[in-house]
Amino acid sequence: MASILKTVLRRGWVKPLGIMARWLPGYLRVDFISAGLQSGILQYLNQGSATSKQVAQHFGYDMPMIEGLESWLGVGVQIGELRLARGRYSLRGRRVKTLLKPENDPIAAFFEEFTNLNHRLVMETPERLKRGEWFTLADADPDTVARTSRAGEPWLASAIGEVVPAEGAFRLVEVGCGSGAHIKTAAEINPRLTAQGIELQESAAAQARTNMAEWGLSDRVEIEVRDVLDREGDGTADLVTLHQNIYYFPVEEQSAVLRHLGTYLAPGGKLLVTTVVRDSGSGSVALDLWGAMTEGASRLPTPKELEDRLAAAGYADVGTQKLGPDGMYYAATGTWRG
Repeated sequence: MASILKTVLRRGWVKPLGIMARWLPGYLRVDFISAGLQSGILQYLNQGSATSKQVAQHFGYDMPMIEGLESWLGVGVQIGELRLARGRYSLRGRRVKTLLKPENDPIAAFFEEFTNLNHRLVMETPERLKRGEWFTLADADPDTVARTSRAGEPWLASAIGEVVPAEGAFRLVEVGCGSGAHIKTAAEINPRLTAQGIELQESAAAQARTNMAEWGLSDRVEIEVRDVLDREGDGTADLVTLHQNIYYFPVEEQSAVLRHLGTYLAPGGKLLVTTVVRDSGSGSVALDLWGAMTEGASRLPTPKELEDRLAAAGYADVGTQKLGPDGMYYAATGTWRG
């Protein structure tokens, strides 16, 4: 033992080994929780303890490979997320139990997005730069994106409340409606509001329709699958919203896109754009990297860039507002001149 310690000291490994000891469990924890959520194993164990054989049988795993399952479950035990007692595995960590609550699904989805997309962005970008190879929109799972986007609801709800009146007939068009959660927020503010949600991804649109039915809004909300740029609007909307997707358009096209959205608005109608902005903390860096490295997308805007692009698109009374004290989310509004 003494000779080992001397060797470690002589090679100067004390500090780097300490760094690895501190960081590795966190890395394993994120990967383990993500894999456990995506596979359904953590949800299964949340119903009660089980042996490795019961887990394998439930998920149809190949029994000759059960040692691999036991080793994987052992990772969860080692990092404190699972408990093994008398041959049965059960949930131990409060983190996992918290994430499995239905109301916390948007946060759970971030774990999946981190390992499936953000990890790849950080790891693969240097080599892709050498090859001149972009990521594509297909690299981001639309269902996961729709789920993670709901994490911004408390911030975005405040912006929606600023532009949706509490009473009177009101027509909303939402571009990239995802799960439809933001339409729901607007509909709850004004019981006479009607809306059209435009969504590019069929799976997300299907979920939005299901949600509208569950929320009792099917008679007030129409969900349409198409590209919003395919045709001009009918010029009757009081409000057009673009939540968390301005960076899906190249920078050089954004003013033209915003101008096109004006065709959906009646004269004097408003456009509301909400987004995470650049350099607003650790929560924005992965999204900014995704935009910079994904073909057809763009980096996150700054508040000033948002204002400039709305003004260039022909909107009046343009302004931006910080949503919340952390400054990560911003809202930009403009009035359509018609």
